[in-house]
Amino acid sequence: MIFKKRSIAVLVLLPILLSQVSSPSFSADSKLSAKQNATVKSLFADLASSQPTIINKAKKYVAKDSAAEKYVDLIEKHFLTSEYFKVRDKYGNVSKLISDPKGSSKLSKNVVNFDSYFDVFDGKYSKFTFNKSGKITGWTHTTSDGKSAKITGNIYGAIINYDNDGLKVNTGYLWKRPNGSVFIQMKVTNVSASLTSWSYAGGRYVAADNTFHSVETRPFGCLTEKGVVYLEALTSTEPVLAPNTDSVLVAPFYKGCDGENSKQLFLRFTLQ
Repeated sequence: MIFKKRSIAVLVLLPILLSQVSSPSFSADSKLSAKQNATVKSLFADLASSQPTIINKAKKYVAKDSAAEKYVDLIEKHFLTSEYFKVRDKYGNVSKLISDPKGSSKLSKNVVNFDSYFDVFDGKYSKFTFNKSGKITGWTHTTSDGKSAKITGNIYGAIINYDNDGLKVNTGYLWKRPNGSVFIQMKVTNVSASLTSWSYAGGRYVAADNTFHSVETRPFGCLTEKGVVYLEALTSTEPVLAPNTDSVLVAPFYKGCDGENSKQLFLRFTLQ
């Protein structure tokens, strides 16, 4: 193909122009400063606690409305739900809190090796970015299979307003993991007097291109009256994702907590 001289000039100038565009975040690809090192270390120590109250306080280390804040919120809500199911039985009895075991984190040479009690979050975290106030805005996540991806641009808000059969589902996240699979989390409130629960198998995610992807749903337990938890679903395949498009999570629910009277919830939501 023959390019005109004008085209060649544009191609030569484009990298120069792009290099002059300023960014709101400051990358720490080479070396973390002492302050940045302390911030990163403290954040992941709190995330490894597996305790939602401690994880919530860790939001002071991340920038408001950033991908990093959404990710921390995702982890907090997971352990909040796990905690809920650990202390309540199907009769509504509340037992003494038994927290999930702690994970671990180690910061070395600007890379955090993170081993969460919930394996979905495991991996190496590096290339941290910060705003002008020193708050973390994002990072690169590398999983055990060697796949890497930035958190920025890969965690979406899930906009939903489902209200039916005594259940409300509103707000949530969809996180595209480094291997292309997706992790979905949605807030579920039981507004009826009936107990409810869900199965780990039998769910599906219907992507924007109308392809079907099997999911595992979690955590497990009995949702009592006025209870609030976060339903999670994980695909093993790689759906097509795009902002401002609708997709559907088909979730296998039960009326009751004994695996009987099954029903499917069709939870349509918009990615933002």
